[in-house]
Amino acid sequence: AGWSGAPLTLGSRAALRQVRPLTQKKVISVGGILDAEEARLRFDAGADLIQVYAALVFQGLRVVSELQKQKTPKA
Repeated sequence: AGWSGAPLTLGSRAALRQVRPLTQKKVISVGGILDAEEARLRFDAGADLIQVYAALVFQGLRVVSELQKQKTPKA
């Protein structure tokens, strides 16, 4: 069994903040993204893309419309 969901949120966001300045490559943030607010925090922290598997599992497809309401991520 593996970890998923909320237990990964803070650590994953912290890892993103550490990795972002170290590379010019695209960064995909994963782990503990449970809602549109967390998605926005990841983009603000420098993610180019995000994986929302946990959000889909725990919230269903409604999270897709919530994500669409967020401001467009930086290009």
